[in-house]
Amino acid sequence: MDICAVGSGVVCRGVEANVPGWGGFFSPDAEIIAYICGVMKIVHTSDWHVGQKLYGYDRGDEHRAMARRVIDICVDERPDALVVAGDLFDNDHPSAADQRLMAETFATLHDELPGLPVIAVAGNHDSPSRHESHAAIYESIGVTMTGRLVDGAGYPDRFLVDVGTGVIAAIPYYIAATVSTAELLAEARRRAGDRPVVATGHATVMGCDLTGHDGATIGLLEAVTPERFGPEGSYDYLALGHIHRPQWVGTSGRVRYSGSPLQVSFDEAYGHSVSVVEIAASGAMPAVREIAVEQPRPAVSVPASGFVELDEGIKMLAGLDDSLDAYVRLNVLTYGMLPASANEDAARAVAGKRCRFCLINARRVAAVAADRSKQSMTVEELRMASPMEVARSYAASVGATLDEELFAEVMRELSTISEN
Repeated sequence: MDICAVGSGVVCRGVEANVPGWGGFFSPDAEIIAYICGVMKIVHTSDWHVGQKLYGYDRGDEHRAMARRVIDICVDERPDALVVAGDLFDNDHPSAADQRLMAETFATLHDELPGLPVIAVAGNHDSPSRHESHAAIYESIGVTMTGRLVDGAGYPDRFLVDVGTGVIAAIPYYIAATVSTAELLAEARRRAGDRPVVATGHATVMGCDLTGHDGATIGLLEAVTPERFGPEGSYDYLALGHIHRPQWVGTSGRVRYSGSPLQVSFDEAYGHSVSVVEIAASGAMPAVREIAVEQPRPAVSVPASGFVELDEGIKMLAGLDDSLDAYVRLNVLTYGMLPASANEDAARAVAGKRCRFCLINARRVAAVAADRSKQSMTVEELRMASPMEVARSYAASVGATLDEELFAEVMRELSTISEN
């Protein structure tokens, strides 16, 4: 057996070890190093949206499969904590079935990894009070549920979770105006000493990639800077939720969205995953690996890119593989109003197939000048359109020329209002 010093710890190579809480004997050097040297390791996820229905279709089986995948990742990775950074549920009044699924998920995780702490903060889709209504019961299986950050009874202790290798500040979406997250993180840093501090957050952070989101509903005017949670150096990693595309924000290398493990809309045409984060010590840069989460029933567009005319689109739907288990959106190019029977014709084209037809996503071709007065946008088109597309459509309808540079400048100013 070789013994060598690494940092402030000692590493034993070439020997099997039985470390409490790790479920038996193992020999990989990296795991021994992590245990002895105190490397902090978390699984970071968010935006489960349990209870979401996609165009009326129940997704309970998909959420169960997603939850099982997260449990399996934790079993494989043996982290020091699982962090769920908000939006556990899709709405603030989850059904009994949805609450049961969540309870069973955390109970199963506790059965398979009894010593694993779970930190689950409320997001904007969660009810803060409902999120905490069963906090005492969840606490008995190692799950910390925080719904609103207030400085009343239990503050700051119930918002600071010591997981052995570091301290996690469980900051939910709702923050009372009287509470300073900077002060909370300063206390976390004091308690952590030389160990890492991880903060959670659920917000739109300036500079993030909003692909797949509607800017009006995601809260562009409520966007914040990372400093909203604490000054530079107050945390080693900020585990964010709210934006569904996994990504780093800014250049510090410490601020990250894990993204949603399950695709929530057709526009989220990118990979979904959870993040495994390792931090060697206070001040060390976090190392992150993404672990993909396979989509049980993906949401796909026909065609995969671009738009086709309705008749061609109906033929493409009819030609889909009968075994394709997916949600389907038809992208249609139209010169006027769609026929009243368009949705029925599309649904009929996939009758008997496994896929679930959801909607026709219509993109209107600009009408000729003589028909400008008849131009309009459907509710669905308006929902899908960008502000620039709406402005172009309006300008065309009144025969005006849109100054796109000026319009873009106005939008940039609006997006930074919250900084002032």
